[in-house]
Amino acid sequence: MKKQGSRKEEIDFMTELILKGHNQNALDKLEKGYKAGIRTQIYTSGVGTGKTYVFMGLLKYYFTEGKIIYVLPKYAIEENIHEYEEFEEFKGRVEFVTNQSFSNVEKGMSIIEGVSLVCIDECHHLGSDVYGKTLLTCMERSNIPFFRYYGNAKKRRRDKCRRLF
Repeated sequence: MKKQGSRKEEIDFMTELILKGHNQNALDKLEKGYKAGIRTQIYTSGVGTGKTYVFMGLLKYYFTEGKIIYVLPKYAIEENIHEYEEFEEFKGRVEFVTNQSFSNVEKGMSIIEGVSLVCIDECHHLGSDVYGKTLLTCMERSNIPFFRYYGNAKKRRRDKCRRLF
């Protein structure tokens, strides 16, 4: 549930993460793929359907420890995620970086070194510029056991994400 009002307030209680049926189904499929050894997966869904909740479900139920990198095309997405009360539980473990953080492979490898999970929001941007291509190279070279990719539900963009991986 998003916080009300424009001012962020400290939360003195733990807000329970509740997934709707379709989000729980998506989380179950991601878990199944992970257990089958699939390192790269894409979850696509329309605007407002709960992709952020699926991300939080990954952290709550499967990646309960370790640092998480969340790659996004712009920091406005980070501001949106911080508005969810349920995110308070995870905010100390998640580092937000933009695609531009991957200006070269050496820098990119240092960003993802030692993390438990990398989530890439709006993955259709990968491959479209030097930063996305550098991130793809880092992923290929990495020994990180698990990646998740979040994209947008538009068919053209979803197909582009699938072609990239």
